[in-house]
Amino acid sequence: MNVSSDLPAIYSSPLVLWVEDPITRDYVQKVWGGADIRFLIAGGNENIRAIVTDAHANGHKHVFGLIDRDFRKSNRHQWANPQSGALVFVPIVHEIENYLLDPEALAGCVLNTGQRTVQEINVRLQTRASQLTWWMACRQVIADLRERFFADFPSHPLCPEVTSEAQARAYIVHCSWFRDLSSRSSVTSVTEIERMLATAHTTAQTQLQDGTWRQEFSGKELLHDVRDWIYTHDAGRQSSMIRDSDLAKMVAEWQVANERVPPEVIELMQALRGKVGLP
Repeated sequence: MNVSSDLPAIYSSPLVLWVEDPITRDYVQKVWGGADIRFLIAGGNENIRAIVTDAHANGHKHVFGLIDRDFRKSNRHQWANPQSGALVFVPIVHEIENYLLDPEALAGCVLNTGQRTVQEINVRLQTRASQLTWWMACRQVIADLRERFFADFPSHPLCPEVTSEAQARAYIVHCSWFRDLSSRSSVTSVTEIERMLATAHTTAQTQLQDGTWRQEFSGKELLHDVRDWIYTHDAGRQSSMIRDSDLAKMVAEWQVANERVPPEVIELMQALRGKVGLP
């Protein structure tokens, strides 16, 4: 997305947080409350790092980002460290929707118009998760392959750096990505893919058994399976985005009222406010 040239107006709040989508904004904003944090939506995680880095380069040191972990690593261990330099926060859950996979909150919130019980919601979520093990394994392998082939992928050279064919060739063939490309591709065969899938599937099955699927599986897929089953009012007559945000806000409201906000969400708020000196 293009950031408006009127940066002072965009970044006028004491704390600014770029997020991926409306459901992230609506859930986190409802949990945290307060008017001193401005949420901006980037429409995906691809640009958030660049936007936040550019903001800091231009003196806007109170601007940060929050992105889904997906198949990346969380940087939660860096949040409270003022020396870490973390500008974009990556939680331990797969995506923000995982915070909503709270059967007590889903059952207790005002949008449970289907009057589903905690036990029924638990069973529904567990059943859907059990159907996703191979899908999650496939996604994990694809993420691993992307990392294998695109780690250290060369960036575009600055304009003065390349003025001839020889320089252009040298820029590409001498980079670490190109030098390692043959070794990366040589170990990727059908047999290797089968091995990677089997390993990823075993991991997914273990997560299904030990309960960590609530953190590791796709929160979006699981939430969408229960959303209209729980929130029956106007199902099919409102957009998925609106219904997601409505449910996120009401789950957040229930969690706050019942002191059931995930500790990580509170920790994130404290880390962000601490970085800009807000109480």
